[in-house]
Amino acid sequence: MKKKTKKPVIEIKQDHIFVEFLIYSDTLTPDDISKEIGILYEKGSTKGELMFPKTSSKAIQKINLWQIGADKYYPYDKEYPNVEGLHAETNLEELTELVLAKLDDDVISKINFLVEKELITAKLLCAVYCHTQPPMIFTKASIAKIHKLGAEIDIDYYNIGCEK
Repeated sequence: MKKKTKKPVIEIKQDHIFVEFLIYSDTLTPDDISKEIGILYEKGSTKGELMFPKTSSKAIQKINLWQIGADKYYPYDKEYPNVEGLHAETNLEELTELVLAKLDDDVISKINFLVEKELITAKLLCAVYCHTQPPMIFTKASIAKIHKLGAEIDIDYYNIGCEK
């Protein structure tokens, strides 16, 4: 019988939060989307491309993706774990507002038009990798802007080592 070996535990020393505004389309490429709405994407991928070209993965992108975003890393302090949670709360709000500030009223109107025509799907994606569970808050202004965009909100929280 083969002896099972334990996988090493990787300790993550930094909390990480990112917020991205994503546009998915089956028919419009990232360049097409940029032309339609009037701003360039920060990251994009086209249907049929390798999803992870720098790895040996052969996974293929199944839909066109246009995205802009912001993220922040900050150190975790075991002696004051709740302090980091407070930073996470503040940074989620700040990062959301930073990303949404990239979209002026004209761009918002154009995105909403494409959503209404079902040419694109819009989503605000927030991911929080923290040692504590922070409150996740959006301002009324951010919620109103997300609504005007016709976008969904997707929040993922990953507990990366909560102490007991």
